[in-house]
Amino acid sequence: VICRLMNFIVKQGDVVGAYLNATAPKNSFVRLGKEWLSALSKEGQQEYLRLMKEGKRILVPLLMALYGHVLSGALWSQWFADKLKEMGWKQLRDVSDAVWVIFDEAGRLAGILAVYVDDMIVGATDKVLSWFESKLTELVRLKAGLHDVGRLLGGLYRSRRWTEQVDDSIEEHEEIFISVGQYADHIARRYFGTKAADSPFAAPGRFATPADPDSSAAAVPGTVEAGVHGDEAAIHIGGSMWLQRVGLPNLCTSTNALA
Repeated sequence: VICRLMNFIVKQGDVVGAYLNATAPKNSFVRLGKEWLSALSKEGQQEYLRLMKEGKRILVPLLMALYGHVLSGALWSQWFADKLKEMGWKQLRDVSDAVWVIFDEAGRLAGILAVYVDDMIVGATDKVLSWFESKLTELVRLKAGLHDVGRLLGGLYRSRRWTEQVDDSIEEHEEIFISVGQYADHIARRYFGTKAADSPFAAPGRFATPADPDSSAAAVPGTVEAGVHGDEAAIHIGGSMWLQRVGLPNLCTSTNALA
């Protein structure tokens, strides 16, 4: 609403490998598995094998906030907040730690930013957006830069593809934007076996529930060999987990029971 009133342009962004920008806590160590042996020097490999032969565990100091460390999320959040403050963004703590604003020389609102872990959405003037993207790319790697927000078209999904040059290779990416309500209806139809094949999200060969399109997953009689309906079960559980994460937390208990 604020962005509409201010005639701001709205963009979104995603930081690649966000946590790894923050420094790990002091005295953090990780076990070095054998799969990393090739990353060591010849002398390091010999020392590694010697220590293994003696039955010792090989630990190395953790330098950056590796994904999986219990403090990595908080460390990244603090690191990124410090960088935003250095740029001139102000955190609206009385609203949410996730919301930031920036003002122009005359003290007028020039941009508003919302951050969720490594994802962000920003509304600002074209000048501020160009400046912000330039500053960001000096600090972190953005997936496809700051790009347009995906728009939902008639409840159907929309795909956005792009390529990105990374060192000597080209990476291909794709994002899917869908309607949560339409997808929830699709999951329900899949589970109860009611015309799931007519859903815009049904891929060929993946709409039968479980194997018989005339039956429902809840009404399969008797017992079956383990794994027979594994793929379909994974789709039901995965779909329900996705829904509870993006806006239907009341599904948590029933999803757990279904799993």
